[in-house]
Amino acid sequence: MSGTAIPYVALSYAWGEGYRFLTFRKDFDQYQTRLPVAKFPRTFKDAMRVAELMGITHIWIDAICIIQDEPADLEAELPIMGDIYRHAVFTIYAEGSSSTQSGLFRTRNPLAYRPCTVDVTGLTPDPATTTTLTLATRSTGPDYLKARSWCLQEEVLTSRFLSFGTQTSWRCITSTASETRPAPRPRNNPLTDAMASDIDRLRMWLYCPADMARSPRQGWFRRNHFDAWYDVVEEYSRRQLRAVSDNIKALSGLEAMFARAHGSRYLAGLWAEDLQVGLAWYVALNDDRPVVQVDGPPSWSWTAVGKVRLKFRTWEAHSTRLVEEGMELLEPSGNMAIPVNPDDAVRWGSLKLRAKLWKGLLVYDKEYTAYRTRPVPRPGATGFPGFGGEDKMEHPRYPALILEQSTPTPVVEVALDFNPARKPETEGGNEVWCLLLHVQKNRDERRYTLLVLVQVHGNGTNGLEYRRIGLGWAAESPRTLAAELFAKDSREDVAVI
Repeated sequence: MSGTAIPYVALSYAWGEGYRFLTFRKDFDQYQTRLPVAKFPRTFKDAMRVAELMGITHIWIDAICIIQDEPADLEAELPIMGDIYRHAVFTIYAEGSSSTQSGLFRTRNPLAYRPCTVDVTGLTPDPATTTTLTLATRSTGPDYLKARSWCLQEEVLTSRFLSFGTQTSWRCITSTASETRPAPRPRNNPLTDAMASDIDRLRMWLYCPADMARSPRQGWFRRNHFDAWYDVVEEYSRRQLRAVSDNIKALSGLEAMFARAHGSRYLAGLWAEDLQVGLAWYVALNDDRPVVQVDGPPSWSWTAVGKVRLKFRTWEAHSTRLVEEGMELLEPSGNMAIPVNPDDAVRWGSLKLRAKLWKGLLVYDKEYTAYRTRPVPRPGATGFPGFGGEDKMEHPRYPALILEQSTPTPVVEVALDFNPARKPETEGGNEVWCLLLHVQKNRDERRYTLLVLVQVHGNGTNGLEYRRIGLGWAAESPRTLAAELFAKDSREDVAVI
């Protein structure tokens, strides 16, 4: 589509429950000459009507334009979704449609959506002044697409939206407008404004990477293209996905464009050039969905824990920087290069890392968990009242501690990847290895970020082999026991995970 001069629009929508219209191989030849429009769901028909009213003769709807039961067609189309949505004249965003049967249009009272001009002459302090005011209401309703994982990349990759909900609205890179507020209002510019949304920032890093790299605000704190990716992955993790197997497929378009824009190597949802930071993800609090171990992805990939809320290690301040004490990627192995479809890249693979390793004792204490996951701060004893190393900016779903074995003294807090009640190796009382991922420095403080591993094999030709079970962080002050341990008692070795 990106190579043709024919203008077209795209449709972003929620499937919902009930009837679905899809293109299958058996129908493809017939659909080449004539589509059964009468069988289309209401949202598809309404979108075609909008395109026609705008004078546009072509529309992209993934359910129709991709052969759903042909893997080769899916593999060819999913990676170019970025180009499809990027080059559309605009995307019809069916935010008020809970399913394809809901349609775009609503029966409404028109007086509630039309700005009203009022003459207030004589009501002002100066009776000689003639003044008019325009009154308008804010009319918002549910956005059903905000909860849908598949719609996230469409939202990132589209520059212009025509939205249909409780009212019709417009959104592009520079401004927004709506029926109740038709005058365009400027939006936060990702080039100059740190308050721009995560989605807007990633879009600019994909489409205008050189401009973003030269942006004045980029020089004084770490907010690069990788950080934009992590922020959007966090947003993506909060959304719902019908099939966990689609966890990477739903980001294929973003992955392909990111790799192309930045020359980066994709590794199961992360990027080889920034693994010191990218591996620092953990399962976050405030999510009722179960954490399910997914067969296929490696343990170090966030795709291995299923579709749950994730969080990446927090940066304490804008001026925080990395110091060169973290791990080094020696080589990835397995099927992790991007073929035609990045979905193929997440099935198997390991990382060979050179890093500092330190052995400790994992302890999972229910009283400490209750203390760390409490809904509001309140005083109270914990299982380890002497431990003050928890990071209040992090919110792990399954918090635990790692003790220095000879004391034993708690030195590291851990966000476990899985519920300890269901994973025997994380129940506590077991030896674990801490691999130093990176150190953040802010003034005189250092914050340690660690992969928590269990050894799965002995020392082989490729180094010690491990499996990830969580992410850890140590207290900030360089005078703490954690800092001393990693300075004195750790060893540098090759680890395969």
